Amino acid sequence: MLLEDDAELLQDVLLPGLADYGFVVAGVQSAAKLYEALRISDFDVVVLDVGLPDADGFSVA
Repeated sequence: MLLEDDAELLQDVLLPGLADYGFVVAGVQSAAKLYEALRISDFDVVVLDVGLPDADGFSVA
């Protein structure tokens, strides 16, 4: 799971880049969306942006 609030960076760079290395990756743009996704699925790793629109990435961690 990748949490990044910059939509262009998330969709155009990070998600495809990690997929190119063989990772199965999902992305969200807010802490609220992350919490929602975690209720539905388990993830091995969560990569967080520290500056989020609705939370501090350190607090989310």
